Amino acid sequence: MIRNLSTKVVELCAGFGLIMRRIWQDVQSNQWLKIDPRFDAKRTYYVSQEEAVNPFSLRRRRGKRSIGNAMTYTPQHIANFFLEKADSAGAPITQLKLLKLVYIAYGWHLALKNDRLFDEPIEAWQHGPVVPSIYHEFKHFGKRPITARSLEADLDGDELCLTVPEVPETDASTRFVLEKVWAAYRKFSGWDLRNKTHEEGSPWEKVFKDGERGIIMDDNDIRDHYIHRIRRYLDQAA
Repeated sequence: MIRNLSTKVVELCAGFGLIMRRIWQDVQSNQWLKIDPRFDAKRTYYVSQEEAVNPFSLRRRRGKRSIGNAMTYTPQHIANFFLEKADSAGAPITQLKLLKLVYIAYGWHLALKNDRLFDEPIEAWQHGPVVPSIYHEFKHFGKRPITARSLEADLDGDELCLTVPEVPETDASTRFVLEKVWAAYRKFSGWDLRNKTHEEGSPWEKVFKDGERGIIMDDNDIRDHYIHRIRRYLDQAA
């Protein structure tokens, strides 16, 4: 039933707010470039639905999503990739593990392609790096395995279309990175991954302040951290 949802579009009418997301260009060069940690005067809004079973992010549709050299991904795309992999392996994952996998994938993508995987800041929370929209969408599962998929909504005039966003098979470059992340970290528990993000000198450890919310982690720190991690991973695999 869950998989069937990924091929259907549910059309509803509602008067909701909007969220604007910019389209990022694929990096065509292997050169390491300096990343500006600022977010280009972007404003992101999230819908708070404390009692909803599956709250979702909203954005105004600005033309069709481009699949090719110009990609637009959200954390929901990446979360669904790992949820599908876990489901196929017969080992559903908790929200803690999902949050850490999405963060690690973001870090690997920065390290390998020098580009953000999605355009939502990573925040430093008590139990490590967190993508807030993914946390709020799946927090009702608590410590239980997730049995749903992440939803996304497109507003086109008065029409609201709900979809289950997925990274397409045609995007071999992004899927390659995600597959490598899954292969490297799938055997770790959510708590194991949480502890890895808490290591001394980690991007999280550099900025976290107990009791303070909304601390955005720096992309340069995340990229450099995972360049080192990937090199160590390759050395161990050699």
